[in-house]
Amino acid sequence: MRIVHVITALNTGGAEMMLKKVISETTGSHEHIVISLKNVGPIGRSLRSRGIPVIALGGMSGRFSFPLLFRLAKELRSLKPDLVQAWMYHANFAAWGAKLLSRGEWPLYWSVRCSVGEPRSIKWTTRVIRNICAPLSGPVTSIIYNSHIARRQHEDIGYPAAKGVVIPNGFDTEHFHPDENAKKAFRRRHAISDNQIIVGHVARAQVMKDQPSLLRAALKVTSQVANAVFVLAGPGIPDLPRTRRDSAAAIAALGGRLLLLPEQENVNELMAAFDVFVLSSAFGEGFPNVLGEALSSGTPCVATDVGDCALIVGENGIIVPPRDPESLASGISKLLNMPSEDRKSLGLAGRARVQTEYSLAAIGRAYVDQWEERSKNLDLQGAQCAE
Repeated sequence: MRIVHVITALNTGGAEMMLKKVISETTGSHEHIVISLKNVGPIGRSLRSRGIPVIALGGMSGRFSFPLLFRLAKELRSLKPDLVQAWMYHANFAAWGAKLLSRGEWPLYWSVRCSVGEPRSIKWTTRVIRNICAPLSGPVTSIIYNSHIARRQHEDIGYPAAKGVVIPNGFDTEHFHPDENAKKAFRRRHAISDNQIIVGHVARAQVMKDQPSLLRAALKVTSQVANAVFVLAGPGIPDLPRTRRDSAAAIAALGGRLLLLPEQENVNELMAAFDVFVLSSAFGEGFPNVLGEALSSGTPCVATDVGDCALIVGENGIIVPPRDPESLASGISKLLNMPSEDRKSLGLAGRARVQTEYSLAAIGRAYVDQWEERSKNLDLQGAQCAE
């Protein structure tokens, strides 16, 4: 099949990474073309280097225009896809509009990558598009969610249950794996001694990720566990002392027990360097990629009970209530106070779970099965109508 993917942009977000993974797993059996409504971005450049055609329409961030929609429709008419897979709300809506404008007979698949979250956490334009997509879903063949909670919440606001399916994120456990050399190199680079225990967090600095609760928990943990060190990494993280006044005092008090890093290129090496990984999100998560990456790296996790986190971690970590620094600190301390061999065994059990439940090959196969099964059903319905 010739599959055209429509996505909002090609930066290093969860949806973009999953798109890249699905294409990598299925390129041998299917032809893929990617259309970005905005830029090429690092994921687009990576796909191009692998020979995947990437078309960037150059749309402006935060803006949706009819000329952009007509350009998308024109591209889809010329590409003649066997099916179109859209990724995220704006691309879902744009692909729906392009299908109508181009009178495309190809099946349209939507992808929903997040839970509904809190109203103030999402731009009003995104909320509008998310909500109006529910009654517009008639021409859509299938809606692929990456978490069970996202499916339940979207069906509650009118997305059709009959078209929904959950395909979780998949992980490359050869790329993300336990790596003692990476662990040692990270410690040398940042002057962290061998007897210190690294608690890591990888996320964009934003309200949803709730770094203030994590920093308050870190204060408590470091007062109880003498050799604990916290490492936070991601876009905007080094600016936290300036951008989050509610965290400035905690950051100052942690001093040398806290390392704030920008977004890291080799996230696999970073995950392998941690002894414990923490996801502190307050809301809005569906299936957080960072949890699967940490578990694949053999790193045990403490996560808040948002999205499908409890399902992902299973018995191989600790789940705590969101927005509760005390419980978060207690969960982190519990893992830090475990004998190192027990903590390592817990991490390896988590890795085995990812290999069994969330392997990249299995997830890629699930996408192909969904595309082929639903498209086949449409063909059968069309044949019956013709008769």
